[in-house]
Amino acid sequence: MLNGIDISDYQGGIDWAAAKNDPKCQFVFAQATGGLTIENDTYRANHDGCKAHGIPFGAYHFFYAKDDGKAQAQHFLNFINGYEGMLLPMIDVDQDSLAGFGGTPADVIRELTAFDAALRATLPAGKLPVIYFGYSFWSDYLGGYDGFSGHPAWPAAHNDASMLDMSGTGWTTWTIWQWTNQGRIAGISTNVDLDRCSVPLAGISR
Repeated sequence: MLNGIDISDYQGGIDWAAAKNDPKCQFVFAQATGGLTIENDTYRANHDGCKAHGIPFGAYHFFYAKDDGKAQAQHFLNFINGYEGMLLPMIDVDQDSLAGFGGTPADVIRELTAFDAALRATLPAGKLPVIYFGYSFWSDYLGGYDGFSGHPAWPAAHNDASMLDMSGTGWTTWTIWQWTNQGRIAGISTNVDLDRCSVPLAGISR
């Protein structure tokens, strides 16, 4: 089992030399963009810091259901160009993705599918983006939609259980699990999301 973190501008400046030596920081995903216009100020510095210290790094985009999925993907891809990292790209979709949205669950799936297709076109054959999702949001609001079941699943479900029941999510197993948002690691002065990865690093790499 690998242990990692996911971060955004909220964490501010990070001492990656210190983080590298923390056993909870074996991989890192950092927010790059959100919607059609959001760009994280710390993203490129985090990419460079992780690269300099040999920490496996990947990018994620926060998805907004109100915005065109293909256009969101292009915004993400343009921003991370040259700063992609070695890990698969991740799409973050959860309850907050519905901000300003007046459509239906089917509309969410349509735009998310368009976003996913645009990312898939940039990846090697057989590689798929990681889908991060709020556990209850996906199982309740999206009815456990299983159209992305071949993608690596990254549920956010905060508890201290040794494993996570994926019943009703559309996936049979999780690849990465965000198990708390109250973690602390060396080099970061704020709380940080902690994650477990159930596959070898190659399973989440480009």
